[in-house]
Amino acid sequence: AVVYAKHGLSFVLTGPAGTGKTTAQAGVVQSLDEAGKFGTHNFKYIGDAPSIAIVAFTKVAVRNIQKAMKANPATEKFASHCMTIHSLLEFEPVIETRKDEDGLSYDVRIFRPMRNAGSPLRITHLVVEEASMVGLDLWQLLLDALPDGVQIILLGDINQLQPVFGSPILGYGLAKLPVIELTEVYRQ
Repeated sequence: AVVYAKHGLSFVLTGPAGTGKTTAQAGVVQSLDEAGKFGTHNFKYIGDAPSIAIVAFTKVAVRNIQKAMKANPATEKFASHCMTIHSLLEFEPVIETRKDEDGLSYDVRIFRPMRNAGSPLRITHLVVEEASMVGLDLWQLLLDALPDGVQIILLGDINQLQPVFGSPILGYGLAKLPVIELTEVYRQ
């Protein structure tokens, strides 16, 4: 995984729970940092910082990633880069006007991403934890906000929960990207 990352390749790191995906991902972040691979991005919630985002669909997964980052002094500073996909995309409520079946206008409040093709992110590296839970619809919103050439690292377990709606991005990643599979369980 470190070799792929240092060469700028996007890839999938997969394996069952407890095989070390999150730990390996922390090692990848450390090696990229030591190699000086990050630019700078202005994150809404952390300001100007190295241009890597480490995202997950749920806050629980984000807290697990943060814990792994904080466990290593070399990656501790990247704990603030761990966030939900929705936080990275800066979802905010907006008012939209719609028409009912009688043609009468009414306003609805809906959340939309503020980061998109018109206001793209400037990150150079994206790590997606628990990619089996990320549906193609949310993935498309994320892709729309990414600049060309972003290195994408998908972590996931094909036996984990899938998105509530739609297919997971992990399946696409497994079919299209180089795959590193961890097989030995260390947690139990």
